[in-house]
Amino acid sequence: AQEDAVQLAETLLTEMVTARLAAGQTCVLRVRTGSMTPLLQPGDAVRVASLGGVEPHRGALLVVRQGGHLVTHRLVGWVGAGAGRRLLLQGDACHRPDQPVAPTQL
Repeated sequence: AQEDAVQLAETLLTEMVTARLAAGQTCVLRVRTGSMTPLLQPGDAVRVASLGGVEPHRGALLVVRQGGHLVTHRLVGWVGAGAGRRLLLQGDACHRPDQPVAPTQL
């Protein structure tokens, strides 16, 4: 029951953040893990804004939806081309990149 409540809270948070960003608003999120250390520590606040249609540059910190969670990682490159192009993200403290994500997950 507790796991279901946590997942519901994560889903609601993701939906609220997505709606606020789509409306042109910013959000402040708390870092929950050490995947971006030493730059970001657990408990740090991160202000998030929409890219507004601008393509992110390599090295940018991006917040993406992954499996019902919001993840803040660095853009390290792209894979694929055209409509199948995906972003490749990696936490600074991680040894390998995440699974590629679609631009719609930003």
